[in-house]
Order: sequence, then C-alpha cells, then structure tokens
Amino acid sequence: MSRPTMPTLVFELLRYSHAHPQASDSAEGIARWWLDADAGVDRQALDEALAWLVAQGAYAERIAADGRRRWRRVCSDARLQQLLSHAQAQLAGGTQG
Repeated sequence: MSRPTMPTLVFELLRYSHAHPQASDSAEGIARWWLDADAGVDRQALDEALAWLVAQGAYAERIAADGRRRWRRVCSDARLQQLLSHAQAQLAGGTQG
C-alpha cells in the first residue's frame, strides 16, 4: 500500500475536521490520530497539506505552551464543504492543484 499523497491528505484532514470541528493537534498527533497511522504518513506531504490548509484559511497554526506547533480548523462549515468538494474533484481528476 502506498503512502497518501498531499491531495489525499488534504481530503482526509478536511473530512476529519468536518466530523471533529474542535480538534487540535501536533503534526505527530494528526498523523497518529486523525489519519490512518498504519498506512504510514509522509511527513513532507503532511507538512505541505497543513500549509495548504492554512493558506486557504481552513486551519490555523499555533505555538503551544510546550513550544510545539498545533493545527486546528478555523473555517466555517460552508468553507469546509467548498474545500472538500475541491479536494474531491482534484482526487477524481488525478491532479494536484
């Protein structure tokens, strides 16, 4: 089984955020708890996915008291649905834009 690509990770993170809108975690926690840790997650692809979600205004990145970076959803349900539709179309079309 191959590791998920950045667009796949974006889609999976958006789906998780839809089901758990108050979730917040570090990249390690996201890989372990939000995504299927058994599949293996490429850290670079995860970092790119998180950066894309921040750039789209869907997620915010914060530095916690322990100095670790954490991400959480900050967008509305309507924006999340828009991004989910975009990500799903990208995956269906096999493109990465």
